[in-house]
Amino acid sequence: MWNIFKFNQETSNELANIKKYLIASMNGVVSENMKHLGYKLNYGVSLLRIKELASRFKPSDNLADCLWKSDCREMMIMATLLHPEETFDEKKALKWSSYCTNMELAEQFSRNLVAKKAYASSVACKLLNSSHETMERALAYLLAATADKENAINKDDFDFIFQQAEKDIYSPNANLYASVARFLKQASTKDLAKTNQFLENLDTEKGPGCAWVREEVRTYIEYAPTK
Repeated sequence: MWNIFKFNQETSNELANIKKYLIASMNGVVSENMKHLGYKLNYGVSLLRIKELASRFKPSDNLADCLWKSDCREMMIMATLLHPEETFDEKKALKWSSYCTNMELAEQFSRNLVAKKAYASSVACKLLNSSHETMERALAYLLAATADKENAINKDDFDFIFQQAEKDIYSPNANLYASVARFLKQASTKDLAKTNQFLENLDTEKGPGCAWVREEVRTYIEYAPTK
C-alpha cells in the first residue's frame, strides 16, 4: 500500500513502524465486527491504544496526509491526531471532509482537528450549503455541535444550521438524523426556546427518526447538568 504515496525516507520509516505497531495491537474479533464501517483495512484497535501509539510520533503534515489517504481505520484516526494544528486550514478541512464516510471517523475528525478552529462553523455551513452527501451533512451537524462547545458559533451560522436541520431531520438515514439530534442538544444550551419550538413542530409521521430525536433531545434537556 505504501507505493501510492510520495514521501521521504523518514515518513516511509514512520509508516512502517505504525503498521508494525498496529499489527501487534490487532484485535481480530473487533476488526471483524467493524467491517460495516467501510474501511479497506481495520485492525480493531481501541481508540485509547490508537492515541497512545500516535503519541510516539512527532506531528507532521506529510505523515498525516499519508495516513489520511490510507483508507485504514487506525491510520486515518491517527492522522487527525498527528496533523499540526497550525497548518490545518479551512481549505484542507473541507477537502478532508469528503473522506469521513462513517460516524466514528467524522467524530474523531471533528473533535481532534476542526472543532477548536475559528473557521469550524464556516466549514459546517459550507458543507450544508454545497453537499447533498448524507455523511458530509451528518459531519456538518457533528462539527457544529462540537464547535459550539469549544467556541460559540455566531448567530448567522447558528440560524443557518438550524434551518438546514429543519429539513434534514426528516431524512431516513439514521446517521443524519442522529447528528441533527447532537446539534439540537447543544443548540438547547444556546437557545432553549428555539429548540423546544423545533421539537414541538416535528411531524413524527413524516420522518422515521423524528419521534426518537424528540425524545432524545427532550431527555437531554431535562437531565443534562447545567452548562
